[in-house]
Amino acid sequence: MDEEACKNALFRIRWPGGFICAHCGCTRYYPITRGEARANGARRANSGRNQYECSLCGRQFSITSGTCMHKSRLPLRTWFEAAALYSAGRDISAAEFARKLELTKPTAWLLLKKIKQGLKSGERILLGNIASAWLRAHENTVSGRSFRGLKRPTHRQNTRIFGKNCQL
Repeated sequence: MDEEACKNALFRIRWPGGFICAHCGCTRYYPITRGEARANGARRANSGRNQYECSLCGRQFSITSGTCMHKSRLPLRTWFEAAALYSAGRDISAAEFARKLELTKPTAWLLLKKIKQGLKSGERILLGNIASAWLRAHENTVSGRSFRGLKRPTHRQNTRIFGKNCQL
């Protein structure tokens, strides 16, 4: 899964029925690109990746806003891989997390901490769907290793990931 595929998957996970603005309820939006000029000629501030704007009220939002991934500089691909790795074995240490994801130990520790906090704060469904999307795209492997003997199902079945039944 590349970064664009992760971005699209996260968008579909957050808004399965289509985008709805949390402020005004509008369903129309457009992506903000770097350096996009406004009507008065001014440049948009902070127009980084994964940002959108509501067509009606003009509120800007990110697909990671309101999640444990908010304001993270890590690529979405790393978050997806980390969620899948954590769902495979919850007793994983930060050192093992760092080794498997090829991160520094402090970064891996913070990533693991944010995933655990996300699970406690009610993001169980979001993280479960992210892990499920990663597993579907990568045939149950992370960093070239299989998930502790888990096998790809030959037919669609329910699998419990982060306490929620997810379709594989």
